[in-house]
Amino acid sequence: MDDIVESIQKEILEPKAELHSILLKAKLLAYHLKNNRFKRWVKSELDGYPDSKKVPDYRIIHTPLLAYISNGWNGYKNLPISLIGTPDWFQERADKVHFTPGIRTVEEHASSDSHVSFTWSAEEIAIWNYHNPPGRGGHQCYEVRRPVSSSVFAQILLTVRSRLQDFVLELSDLPWKITRDLSLDEQIEQLVSVAIYNNVHGATMTTFDQREQKVQNQNNAAHDINIKRNFNFDSIQNNDDFIRELKKLKSQLIMAGEAQVIDAELVTDVDYELASAIQEAKKTEPDKDSVLRPMERAKNLLSNATGTTEFITAIISLIAAGMALL
Repeated sequence: MDDIVESIQKEILEPKAELHSILLKAKLLAYHLKNNRFKRWVKSELDGYPDSKKVPDYRIIHTPLLAYISNGWNGYKNLPISLIGTPDWFQERADKVHFTPGIRTVEEHASSDSHVSFTWSAEEIAIWNYHNPPGRGGHQCYEVRRPVSSSVFAQILLTVRSRLQDFVLELSDLPWKITRDLSLDEQIEQLVSVAIYNNVHGATMTTFDQREQKVQNQNNAAHDINIKRNFNFDSIQNNDDFIRELKKLKSQLIMAGEAQVIDAELVTDVDYELASAIQEAKKTEPDKDSVLRPMERAKNLLSNATGTTEFITAIISLIAAGMALL
């Protein structure tokens, strides 16, 4: 396996080496490591991401919005439009592209001299028109383009290359000469979280320079996870109390992921839903369904996993509190 790591390190530094070729070697490395998250990342980068909601942060592209506005006789092309006045949930997604195609497509776009345009769906155009009714002259929006320049795709390539380089450099410092054991598997899992998924669980790269201390911290994290001891759902009297307990649940969930009590990928998915609920609950006039729906999805995600009973019970209690408060 050392030969694979050295080969990847060498090719990453070679400007002419195409990234899809490097990732094919990384795929072989992933199977040697037997780490499922690293396998999924390499496979998704090569084949494309099946779920646009689960693309890494570097594949979420913020774009300008250029519209074609017309009254049927006179029209204006490439007119910048604003999202002011549209629903918050619409603003969250309307100017973002979650780019899912594989790395070969990214390479092609990066080498192109022209922009790539992504258009709004008919539903999105209808939502914008509804909240921006036709003014004098009867003008309304018929098309919205979201242009992305080749430099953005070049940055995606650089980020993938950089994160893979971080991963293999840190990986080369792990004690491969010793017998493979659980603590080493945990170190690889944490390394994937930090180097590949941009520190999604709040660890730091220096964690991997202090292996034994890191394992001890994980054990402490597992000891500190106690829903019954750390929560007091009966104390929820207002929206601030509700948000406080929801944040505590989110924090405990992340600790469970770091301590390997719950699968790390499942933690990421549930954490996203809880964060959505918190964001909506913080609003001056939160929408009850927009708070409770992601909490319900979080509960359903946990329902098929082991070691999640107390978390499910906590979410059910918080849903009940939210229904009474919101």
